[in-house]
Amino acid sequence: MSAAADDGGAKSFWRTLPGILTGLAGLVGAVGSLLVGLYATGILGGNGPSPSKVERLEGEGAVGVSADRVMARSEASGARTVLVFGGESLSLAFSLDNAASCVFAVRYSNDNFGDLEQVAVAVDGSATGGFDSRDTGGEGQGWNTFEMTDRIGPIDLLAGPHHVELTVVGGDGRGLEVDYVEADCAGKAG
Repeated sequence: MSAAADDGGAKSFWRTLPGILTGLAGLVGAVGSLLVGLYATGILGGNGPSPSKVERLEGEGAVGVSADRVMARSEASGARTVLVFGGESLSLAFSLDNAASCVFAVRYSNDNFGDLEQVAVAVDGSATGGFDSRDTGGEGQGWNTFEMTDRIGPIDLLAGPHHVELTVVGGDGRGLEVDYVEADCAGKAG
């Protein structure tokens, strides 16, 4: 004869609703404690990379930009851009609180009548990449139409002040206008 038959068919506590709920509560508590411990020791996310920080470096905020190069453009961020001719550079400052790996993208306009400008990108004086500009329109209308480049980089940077420099090469002699440079920096593991 079975034990259940001897006690009149009583169920085990663990097969009742209160028993099942007690078991689940214990399991959830154990998993939660395990996750807290793994996080606190850095095994699970505690010392990993920090989330990405995207900073918009406005062209008109560049170092040494003269007022006659700041152009009013209704479709630009902040309604202004900076005109940069071939052979000239634009330097934008930014700062990082922690070491990070950064990629950059440039928003610009280029109302072109001939050869397209090429733009070299350097961070803290080190060549990082570049792009060939595109014609964003003609007959004066392209200056208010903007293009975003592909990502340029990545480059690993330490905490502290930095600058990204855009150098325009060649083109039609009319330059291009920089709206902003987007710096997308993800923290490095600590």
